[in-house]
Amino acid sequence: MNGVFVTGTDTGIGKTHVSAALVRALRRGGVAAIGMKPVASGCESTSSGLRNEDALALIEAAGVELRYEDINPYAFADPIAPHLAADDKGEVVDADRIVEACMRLQRDAELVVVEGVGGWLAPLGDSLMQADLAHALNMPVLLVVGLRLGCVNHALLTARAIAADGCQLIGWIGNHIDPQMLRAEDNIATLKQRIQAPLLGIVEHGVNSRDAKGFELLSEAARKLLLDIGKYHGDAPMTQPQRYFITIENLSNSRGDSSELSFDGTSPEHLARAFEAVLREPQFWERWRTMQEDPDQVDPGTGVVDLSATVSGSLEAERTELIVTTSLPHAIVKHRLDLLIGRHWKLRDVSTP
Repeated sequence: MNGVFVTGTDTGIGKTHVSAALVRALRRGGVAAIGMKPVASGCESTSSGLRNEDALALIEAAGVELRYEDINPYAFADPIAPHLAADDKGEVVDADRIVEACMRLQRDAELVVVEGVGGWLAPLGDSLMQADLAHALNMPVLLVVGLRLGCVNHALLTARAIAADGCQLIGWIGNHIDPQMLRAEDNIATLKQRIQAPLLGIVEHGVNSRDAKGFELLSEAARKLLLDIGKYHGDAPMTQPQRYFITIENLSNSRGDSSELSFDGTSPEHLARAFEAVLREPQFWERWRTMQEDPDQVDPGTGVVDLSATVSGSLEAERTELIVTTSLPHAIVKHRLDLLIGRHWKLRDVSTP
């Protein structure tokens, strides 16, 4: 999916304000962006059915006629946690249904801004978390930080949880929700130092994103966001290398689905050499491309390589540990490792070398 998943440090910290501003900024910059609110509670009953204020704001920002059910597939009336609202109605939030709606939106959009619900760890169902939805959509994550007392703890915990869930945090935007916050600039400096993703912009309190003053800042954030998303989806390697710390519980049973592409070695060192070659050389991707139903339709941007990529492997407590350093997008790293050993691995952490 060509898009971004917007999450926040809490509920009520301005995810919709930022998401709508990004959609508006991207469209003014010539990018056909559309906003999406997959799950929403606190919806109002109308003659057309339940309608959510956040979803309507995203539709207004896009300024195009859209099918409401695609923007907001799950709408609940009660202003309570969505997993509780869904349970009360006897519904189960299905990630596949959301993905299908997003795919329909992408017929008319170059980029979809998907706004999550509440904070990152707010559940969507008994077994569905926001991370599961971001994975299903195959989107990087943008974090909105509500700037108020306590935001450093909330932001760092959220960034750590995003990395632990195997998702890629591509940036964060600070939103001044408390105009009386003391030492705001010092708190922002602390977040810039400790969050392993770039600051894309700061939204001042009371600024309307439709106004020129507020729009200038958010346009710049949108420009950076679009650049990072383009890199994430393979148009070019990322300019800033990332270091991935990966654990494989049982290497001997870790194999990809295709015997032609799967790793067939026996040691962490063998896997490290194989994965390093996969990241550096185009032959592996080319073999995978020719195996697709229509090779000519495969995005050539997904075949980028990083000649300086390095991978080291070791055995720690009977587990294989990989350290991967590369400027390739997270989605490409994930895809190629999946081809090698399947989903038998876990991303423990991501950092900047």
